[in-house]
Amino acid sequence: MDKELRSGYTTGTCACVAAFVALNLLIEKDLGEKVEITTLNGVTLDIPIHSKKEESIGLEVLF
Repeated sequence: MDKELRSGYTTGTCACVAAFVALNLLIEKDLGEKVEITTLNGVTLDIPIHSKKEESIGLEVLF
């Protein structure tokens, strides 16, 4: 049973971006204006970072 891969902003894509952003902030303490990822089926997505703000318990990033 071969299923065709979904593309675009899937749950997995959003989880990947969230993990990338978290690691980038821990390591580099900086965040650009967008995150570029390539999905499993070869589609490159440029996901814009709309805002970020520090809170007492962490950091909130909206993409």
